[in-house]
Amino acid sequence: MGSLRTPADVVAAQDASLRHVGAAPRLFAVVSWGCAATSWLAKTLDAHPGVCCSHLANYYAHRLTGVPRLDGADYLRVLAVEASYYELAGDVHGLTPAGVRQAQTVFGDAFRIACVTRHPIERLASHLAHTTRTRDLPPAAAEPQGWPSLITTETSEQPVEARLEALGLPGGAYDDDPSSVLAFAQHAVMLGSIVQEQTLGPVFRSEDLTQSPDALAHLLHTLGQGALTGIEDWADRSIRGAERVNRHRSGDVQTPHLWPEWTTHVLSAVVPPGAWQAYQAMGYDIPAGLAGQADPLELPGASSAAA
Repeated sequence: MGSLRTPADVVAAQDASLRHVGAAPRLFAVVSWGCAATSWLAKTLDAHPGVCCSHLANYYAHRLTGVPRLDGADYLRVLAVEASYYELAGDVHGLTPAGVRQAQTVFGDAFRIACVTRHPIERLASHLAHTTRTRDLPPAAAEPQGWPSLITTETSEQPVEARLEALGLPGGAYDDDPSSVLAFAQHAVMLGSIVQEQTLGPVFRSEDLTQSPDALAHLLHTLGQGALTGIEDWADRSIRGAERVNRHRSGDVQTPHLWPEWTTHVLSAVVPPGAWQAYQAMGYDIPAGLAGQADPLELPGASSAAA
């Protein structure tokens, strides 16, 4: 039996595979932490005859088999081999911010990025509903995700009350169970990701992508780098035949206008004012009392968001 190959050997083999099957497709990533029509978007992009689009394949390979989660250039090389006879190959929701930056260094102009967002309060409601349904908690900062998080190796074992106090959120000040307050904060902190996403690439609103053929075509033109044809026809058909997929919220999930008053306090504490300002600049209505707040406490992941 031969010796195990080094990472450099694996990369060389991947690149040789690309040369063997023909010209490598151009690559893309749509960056998102989810709850922004990402399942629908991946399915819709994949419906263009020149596009091979994955949706979190690296995540599901990891969860179902235990193999390490691929990211960045390694993940994109696998997608490129799979899609060797397509003009464009990529992923929605699967690459982390750190992986995107690494892929930019490796692939240069052959790799394009876009980000997708959604109205922050509606998105948070969807995120809470998704966790309620799947029990899949937000990613921990200890994982190589690159997203903001309140969870670290040091804090994960601390009592809930102590973790709230450290965030300036005294558990005794709320009517609800402190664990519920902390869980809400752990979800809400993801809304600050918009600050980082704006540094990665153009940000598209999911509300536009799911309703406007022009917005959807603009996204694919951005990703396709001139390699695709028939984009306008594809976009028009996609919007006319659009059906919601992977809907998270249902009648048993509380709607935002019924949230307790303390949720506004938590949102102002864990989401930086620059994020609310970014959402406003994109045309979203922000609840009174959130935009223009003083800088919140420094949170795990904040340094990467500013990078």
